[in-house]
Amino acid sequence: MRVTSYVDIQAPPKAVWAVVSDIERLPGRVKGILKVEAVDRPKTGLVGFKWRETRKLFGKEATAVMWITDAKAPSHYEKRGEERGVVYTTRIGVSSTPDGSRLTMYWQGIPQAFGAKVMLALMAPLIKSATRKALRDDLADIKAAVEAA
Repeated sequence: MRVTSYVDIQAPPKAVWAVVSDIERLPGRVKGILKVEAVDRPKTGLVGFKWRETRKLFGKEATAVMWITDAKAPSHYEKRGEERGVVYTTRIGVSSTPDGSRLTMYWQGIPQAFGAKVMLALMAPLIKSATRKALRDDLADIKAAVEAA
C-alpha cells in the first residue's frame, strides 16, 4: 500500500529542511506526534538516527521504533519502521518551487507476515484513508511551523 501527499510552503528549501530534519523537536510542531525518544544517534548526519515515536492513531497512542536509512540534505530523507509484521517506509522530500518549496511525503507499508497480509487486505481502505489524513495533517503542521518562523 502506498500513499503520497504534498504541500507548498512559502519558504526556501533550507528552512523547510531545518524543521523536518529536526526529528526530536517534531512533537512540538506536529500535533500527531506525541513524543520522540532518541535510541541511537550517528556521529554525523541523519543516516542511522534511530528513535521511538509515539503518535495518536485511530484514537489510541501507538509507539514504533524508526530509523533513517538514507538522507541527502536539504532534499530528502527516508525512514523505516517495522511493526506487527509490516515494514513501513516514508520518504520526506523537499524541492524548490518558484514561490518557495514543496514538501512531499511518500509512505509505503509492505506486509511481511501472513497475518499482516490478511489484515491489510481486509482493512486496506480504512488504513489508506487514515494514513492519507495523517500525512496531510503532518504536512499542514509543518507548513505552519516553517511559515511562522
